[in-house]
Amino acid sequence: KLDVDYYGEPSRSARMGGASLTKETVGGYLRAGTKIGGAKIGVGGRVERAALDADLRAAGAIGGSATHEQTAWDVSALRQIGEAVRIYARAGRVYRYPFVDEQVSYVGFGADRVYADLKAEEGMQYEAGMEGRFGERVEASLTVFQLEMKDEIAWNALDMRNENLDETRRRGVEADFSFKIAEHARLRAGCALTEAEFTDGPNKGCDVPLAPDYKVAMGLDMRLPGMIECAPSVVWLGRSRYGGDYANTAGWLDGYCVASVYISHTPARLNGFEIFMAADNLLDEEYSSAGYVDWEGRARIYPAPGRTFRAGMNLKF
Repeated sequence: KLDVDYYGEPSRSARMGGASLTKETVGGYLRAGTKIGGAKIGVGGRVERAALDADLRAAGAIGGSATHEQTAWDVSALRQIGEAVRIYARAGRVYRYPFVDEQVSYVGFGADRVYADLKAEEGMQYEAGMEGRFGERVEASLTVFQLEMKDEIAWNALDMRNENLDETRRRGVEADFSFKIAEHARLRAGCALTEAEFTDGPNKGCDVPLAPDYKVAMGLDMRLPGMIECAPSVVWLGRSRYGGDYANTAGWLDGYCVASVYISHTPARLNGFEIFMAADNLLDEEYSSAGYVDWEGRARIYPAPGRTFRAGMNLKF
């Protein structure tokens, strides 16, 4: 349940509008597994219903309700090869209901309404891969995947609302690798290559917006004297199309490289207690992880935070 009121001035003396929203979701999930030959077979299914009701309090507001009913399922197989390597495959149906803020506008400007025509995202997901330990030092994994979606939800800057997209497909490969370079140090590296494109509609063959074509990550996990652990890391993200640029006419949102470091200390006498410090975007890189084409067709970017420091404590019990 959510109750919202909004006003036209800081003193909040004159209410301009608001909303009372209720969303009720009920569902069930069942999963089972067995062994057939030398493989572990798993099957699962989910049934879910979500009902949204919105009472909107503003001049010209259009309240109403929206109901979504979806099912999901998956089938998986895993086979162990020796003691160190296993291979697997999985296929299944996936879905995502619209968030309340995607389906209901309650921010004024004469646009308060329930978009009952906004559908749930749904699709089919396939993946296969292997993972294993090779000797005392090396661990590696490799996965190939394909995700076929329809009715993905995205912001339409021209109509000032969320809408469902034409059918899309994402496919690619992910690889992860780690190498123990010393008794208390391990190098980690990972790479993901993704091709994301529209497979139907007027933009068939065009890139899906905000879907980077690659991601590379490297890190080093070190255990230092005094129960101190240090983990520097670097992430490279490839370029992508601007949000809303379905025809791919607005150019590219640049990729970027960001370095970070995480340092933690675990006192020997306090089991489960950790003190940490972290620096994100250590080199104060100027970049943007999101950008959109506005209603006039101009590309707008949202700057990401600069160098950021965090500190805190964790307690596990």
